[in-house]
Amino acid sequence: MGAVHGGLHETFDERLMRKIFRAIISVALGVLFLWLALRRMPWSDLRGQIAELAWWRPVLMAAMMMAGMLFRGFRMSWIISGQWRYWAPCARAMTIGLGANAVIPLRVGEGIKVFYLVKNLKSGILASGLAVAVERMLDVLCLLILLAFAFLTNTGLFYLWFEGVAGTVQDRGRAVLMLALILGFFVIVAVIALIFDIGAWRTKLMSKRDDIVQGWRRLAERLRGRVAVALGTALTIWLFDVLQLGLISRGFGITLTFPQMVFTQAVLAMAYASSVSPGAIGIYELMGSWTLGQMGFAKEQSLAMLLVLHATIYLSLTASVVGALIWEAMAAPLAAQEVELKGAGDEKIIA
Repeated sequence: MGAVHGGLHETFDERLMRKIFRAIISVALGVLFLWLALRRMPWSDLRGQIAELAWWRPVLMAAMMMAGMLFRGFRMSWIISGQWRYWAPCARAMTIGLGANAVIPLRVGEGIKVFYLVKNLKSGILASGLAVAVERMLDVLCLLILLAFAFLTNTGLFYLWFEGVAGTVQDRGRAVLMLALILGFFVIVAVIALIFDIGAWRTKLMSKRDDIVQGWRRLAERLRGRVAVALGTALTIWLFDVLQLGLISRGFGITLTFPQMVFTQAVLAMAYASSVSPGAIGIYELMGSWTLGQMGFAKEQSLAMLLVLHATIYLSLTASVVGALIWEAMAAPLAAQEVELKGAGDEKIIA
């Protein structure tokens, strides 16, 4: 089918070239950000800091991270079925998807999660896609909860955040005004994009409107009574991540209070979720070193810690993905016994 420029349809070559172009830009941005983070920083200083780290700290962090993958499987199983019993195929889907996000920019791993959920649970593309969307929304909600906790228990962190966004805050009243202006700007951009159909977003939303609305209604019915447990599991995963940060930072002599750990982890998570570069390479180190620098820690100390933290995430995630792929290949096909999803009406998965 020929391409319809500005519409929904593209030829395969156009899609491929667009993806290649985005990948090249993403890698280039990652290299740029990494250079900005490490410039004027002698490697000998970083190497000396890293050499002094006790070996058991990154090993323990890797074990905690792999345990977190299992928690993600339990969370997705509960979201999609209201039961824990599907944790294994869900854990494999979550792990492989996270691994893809660490290598491929633009959050391609979310689609891979959906693929493996459909493949292993026979839950349907729409149901699986909405479940992944709920998982993402729970993570955003947890991020907001933890940021609110950090700001309420240490108001200096709130003003530190705005100093990074809008320069030194002279008048604290302006900080609240700046927040309103930033939120208003994004709302206006979104409205303009929908009104003028920029990127064909309005066309895409309208074409899928009925399916999306019906899917959300079915999902809302399923999630009755499940949200509290799913949110609790999500908060547990986030606290695991905060503890991993504390484990590595203390090894470098960076002693953070709990609100500071929560705030720093939130900044790093936003850098990771930005998809500006594959695996947030560069932007992770740049944003993390700035945040720790504003808290009074030396740049070489902060960068050494962030490099170890980021490398440990990559290595443990790679090991988890390899294990999940082997597990996926060896897993016996699910029995052909149909189990009706709690509150799902006629929709069923194979258990």
